[in-house]
Amino acid sequence: EKLIVKRVNNALVLIGNDDGAFTGTQFAVTRFLEELGCGWFGTAALWQVVPENPSITIEQMDIVETPKFIARENRLTTFNSQSYELSKRWYMGGVETLVGQHYLMTYVDVMTYRAEHPEWYAKDADGNYLEPTDGWWQFCYSNSGLHDFVAQRVAEYFAIHPNCMVFTITPNDGFKFGTCQCAGCKAFANDTDLIINFANEVAKRTAKTYPDRQVSFLTYHTTLTAPSTFNIVEPNVEIMFCTETSMTKPTSTVGYIGMSNAKQNIPWKTNFQNYIARTEVQHRAIWKWLCIAAESSKWQNMPWVQGDVAIDDQNFWKENGVKYVFYDQGPLNGYREFENSIPLRWPLWYVANKGCWDQDASGEDLLREACEKLYGKGADAMLQYYLALAEASESTNADSHAWWAPEPDQIYTPTHVKNIDSKIDAAKKMLSKVSETEKKRMENQIKLWEKAKTDL
Repeated sequence: EKLIVKRVNNALVLIGNDDGAFTGTQFAVTRFLEELGCGWFGTAALWQVVPENPSITIEQMDIVETPKFIARENRLTTFNSQSYELSKRWYMGGVETLVGQHYLMTYVDVMTYRAEHPEWYAKDADGNYLEPTDGWWQFCYSNSGLHDFVAQRVAEYFAIHPNCMVFTITPNDGFKFGTCQCAGCKAFANDTDLIINFANEVAKRTAKTYPDRQVSFLTYHTTLTAPSTFNIVEPNVEIMFCTETSMTKPTSTVGYIGMSNAKQNIPWKTNFQNYIARTEVQHRAIWKWLCIAAESSKWQNMPWVQGDVAIDDQNFWKENGVKYVFYDQGPLNGYREFENSIPLRWPLWYVANKGCWDQDASGEDLLREACEKLYGKGADAMLQYYLALAEASESTNADSHAWWAPEPDQIYTPTHVKNIDSKIDAAKKMLSKVSETEKKRMENQIKLWEKAKTDL
């Protein structure tokens, strides 16, 4: 996905790869426009910066960039056409994948196949087939017939979608419910080993026709912890590591808060690196939750900024061979976040998403550049506001886990509120010194903070 933005003699060259799923030329154009002062921070016109220049002169330009990760995804890409375009301005995309979700429910439907192939579905210790729980069900993941069928469906999908390189075969959500108790499944030491075997069996079959594609599973619920001994995965297996840990601290520095039977006092970093070492997995991906309002309506109108924490995470993942990052974020109804949430959430989403492309910028760098474009002479005051929000988040010692956030007042303590208020007061003093459009943007952010304080 290398892009090139370059002046060559009297020509301006904007080049990127547009084969298959790639949108390289669009990225090159965006990169060029960014150099001219443009910026995109929301779907509404107020949050899109397009300077008015009577003429454009390019004396020298020589930009060559490649992304930090080869695949970069979020939920903005699927919400609507406006949010999709915003995600592309943030360089999201890359290698086409179908990962993360629980597509086995779609491709091996209990209502369609259970009568003909009951042996594919989970059983209790007495051999009775388990009924779906809350609409979810599990499979007999040791069953060879299931391996054959899932591999067939994966191959069918790849045939129809020739650009797709990764397909998820992760167990259905709620894997802690209804685990198969048959002799074949119980022969494995734990659920992690069982699902590694399932992935390997499907991968071996898939590789016969699509050796260059991968099948993927999540470290999630009961597969969260690494295998206790070496259990090597097939070369075409991808493991997507879920960040089942603190929402506010870097993943390289914290332990688990716990999910299902995976609760234990072990650093996320240690488990992540143990998983890699014991499986020798070459295709590594990350699922990261940035949907802070999902389990608490108290956060729906509350700002949350990660800043450097997001980039520290990315750099740590990159150092450990991660190729692909999925940010689970809004807009999504179940997360209480919609398109109109973007003015509140852009400092969070923009840094994480843009950081997946930019190899060198820190979270503060990305926020500073955005503030300079959005707020003009008010840029430094607004940057200090966002950095104060980020400091409040990172400094809290309150428990959080995946999308179970701390209480807002555990992050925004009286001390932090006082500090943030001082930054807001400094921003208010700049309102008379900026353009009318810049003033509207600053006033919007100030009102969002003042509204949030009433909910603390």
